Amino acid sequence: MKRIAAITVLSVGWLICGPEISAQGADTDSGKKRELLETKVFSCLYRNPSTAFQRPDTLGVGRVESSYGYRSSEGLQLLSEGSSEGKFELIAEGRGLRANKIFWGKVGYSNSANERTTWTNVTDPFRVGPYQVADSIGGDTYSEEYLLNGGVAIPAGKWIMSGEAGYRAGHQYRKTDPRPKSTTTDLYGKLSIGYSFRNKYLVGVTLQAGKYEQELNINVQRDNNKFNFFVMRGFGMYHLQESTYASNFSWRYKGSNFETTLFFLPSEGSGLSGYSTMRYENIDSYPGGNYVPFSFKTLSFDNEIGWKKRTEHSFRFARLNYQYNLNKGTEWVFQYQKVNEVFGQYFLLSSNNLFTRKEVGVNLEAGKEWINGALSKWLIAKVGYQSYGQRYSFPVYRNNYNYLLSSMRMGVDISTAKRWVITPEFGCWYKPILEKEELLIEKSELYDASFKPDTEIYKANVAGVNMGITCKHNLRNSLQLYASLRGEYQFAGDLNRRYGQLTIGINY
Repeated sequence: MKRIAAITVLSVGWLICGPEISAQGADTDSGKKRELLETKVFSCLYRNPSTAFQRPDTLGVGRVESSYGYRSSEGLQLLSEGSSEGKFELIAEGRGLRANKIFWGKVGYSNSANERTTWTNVTDPFRVGPYQVADSIGGDTYSEEYLLNGGVAIPAGKWIMSGEAGYRAGHQYRKTDPRPKSTTTDLYGKLSIGYSFRNKYLVGVTLQAGKYEQELNINVQRDNNKFNFFVMRGFGMYHLQESTYASNFSWRYKGSNFETTLFFLPSEGSGLSGYSTMRYENIDSYPGGNYVPFSFKTLSFDNEIGWKKRTEHSFRFARLNYQYNLNKGTEWVFQYQKVNEVFGQYFLLSSNNLFTRKEVGVNLEAGKEWINGALSKWLIAKVGYQSYGQRYSFPVYRNNYNYLLSSMRMGVDISTAKRWVITPEFGCWYKPILEKEELLIEKSELYDASFKPDTEIYKANVAGVNMGITCKHNLRNSLQLYASLRGEYQFAGDLNRRYGQLTIGINY
């Protein structure tokens, strides 16, 4: 595994500083291949709506795609993920130019089933923090999700005015007692302004605001069934224990978020690019009534500086990315008092910031594509550092893990005379733990069941290999049919995880 890390470091340096290799006889489709790789690599930059005219694959393109993926794990999974998952997705999107304006839109649907998920009954468990309603029984979980978004970009001289809005809705449920069912809505809107600076760079700002809601209802249908429900607080601790016969139990998560992005990118194909994003979100967690016992705040920063260069026969890039994510959990203590013989009210006694989660990541990535007639080769390498830690103030518990990350991906596009493009790909990665610090509960049945198994995953030295093949067929009427098959195998000692996905679609 050390060899993988060393080879990756050398590859990053060579890809950035290595010599240009010219090629002869590049085909007319080589530019398109190069631009598609560029769009994938700099996808975060192109999320700003006012970059619509700079996106290489913007005008007159769309796709309809369906896929099915399956994951099976033997110990290498978090409790909330379950032992296996099957997921079907269907996506349709399109972009076009009308009256000098660019419009785009996307709709999507997904359906998934997770086997033996435990110790969470909520959707988006990392987003709502440790304050998750859970039970010790667990079971198979089923979910559906719907996506809808669209936007427009309008040029006005050197300015580009644009906007985008999106909506995600879904529900997740189990079919056996206890029967949790969560309903989620996630709405956002973006306003973005870009300015052409000296006709060389597009600089701009994007503002985003969103609203998030999740309602969880747990239904016990059988009269002789009795279960314990826990509102978790992290590190195996819980705030509320509810034991009922044939009854309902509900919990809600409600919040809002704001995001600001500053960005710049070259108007032509080569040059420096970068962005800086700040995001803030606050989600309240409560059972109803006139009190909110928990609040989970997120403050995150995502910064990147990159460089790319296009030539007739190659595309080369490098980028450095820094991410910082800070979560804080506030616990409010209330006392219930009767106002009269019929009504009562909760009164606030204290407020404490007790839970903290911090994630840091620094990654350096570089890649290159070579075009030579009907053959296109590409290589991407990445090295990085990641840190993940949690802390509870009273009583004092903490865990912190630092990792090294190295990865490499490579592929070849082979074009045939019969309008086929075949792309085999291969990749490998290694994520060893460099340092760990733990001060955890020594003996607790609830801790051993709900928290300890996940900490063992965080402490593992995980490696993975993946491979895939994509076949594309260009039809005479500008349509392109494609299919891909991908697989990945992850392992850490005796633990492993396997994943495969089949995708079929059409580009137009």
